[in-house]
Amino acid sequence: MKNLVNGLAEFLLQTDIASVLFVMRHSNYDNYQIVFNQLNNDYYRRILTDHQRIKIENRFIQQKWILQQNSVHLFITHCDMGSSVEGLYFQKPILCLLIHMDQFLNAIAIDYSGVGQSLFTPSSLLESFLNPVDFHNYTFSANSMTTKLLTMWRNSTYEKAVRIIPLEMKHAGGLK
Repeated sequence: MKNLVNGLAEFLLQTDIASVLFVMRHSNYDNYQIVFNQLNNDYYRRILTDHQRIKIENRFIQQKWILQQNSVHLFITHCDMGSSVEGLYFQKPILCLLIHMDQFLNAIAIDYSGVGQSLFTPSSLLESFLNPVDFHNYTFSANSMTTKLLTMWRNSTYEKAVRIIPLEMKHAGGLK
């Protein structure tokens, strides 16, 4: 959680127009509060309490409605199948922040297809298919979080790639 919070804060400090809706529930929200309260960096504390730039939610949200908004340019998700499909359907590049086993293969597919990136990097594609349960203890740095966000933010390459996927999905029957 510390690297996630620090990476988000640094991203916000490096972009003037970006804002973040950060939705966490239960222990994730509690862990966020602990990390925030232990922050020593005054710039991070200031940006993370700027309600014009970041909103922290500890409840369910209307994700499909939010993803339909033109002001949403990037979707950071744990990459379960439902959220991944919704993000792609509404043409949002995805940054994968994984929690459970099935999400790792979704993240690999998102990264491979060019519609997003993952904070998880498998040692090899073959190994990830042969041994998908070995990846649950992955870590990422605050710097990798910031770098990936900055790389993807308003990047026309990801925006173009993600426009193709929803057309294929709609042709196949779409999202119910």
